[in-house]
Amino acid sequence: MAELFEAAGKGDQAAREAVDETARLIGIAVANVGAVVDPSLIVLGGALFAQAEPLVHEVRKVVSRISRPPLEIVVSALGKEAPLWGSLLVASREARRQVRLRMREARIAV
Repeated sequence: MAELFEAAGKGDQAAREAVDETARLIGIAVANVGAVVDPSLIVLGGALFAQAEPLVHEVRKVVSRISRPPLEIVVSALGKEAPLWGSLLVASREARRQVRLRMREARIAV
C-alpha cells in the first residue's frame, strides 16, 4: 500500500484514482455508520490508515460532503496493531463475562 500512496503523491494518475476511489468507498461506509449509530467519534485503525494520511484526508473530505452533522474522524494511536488490540479487548471482555456466568451458575447449583 505504501507504494500506491507514494505513486499517487508523485502524480501517477492510476494510483491517484485508486486512492480516490478507496477513499470514496470508505467515506460512504463511515458516513453510513455515522447515520445509523450516531457516534461522537470515528476511529480509523489498522495498517491501511497508519501510514496513509492522504487517504485519511480524502476520507474526511468525502464524509464531510455527505454526513450531517459532521463526524469527527481520527486515526488510532495504536497504528497498524489497532485491530489486534481491539480483538484482544473484545476477547478479554467475553472471557470475563463467561467466568462471571459460570460462577453464578455454580452458586445456583450448590
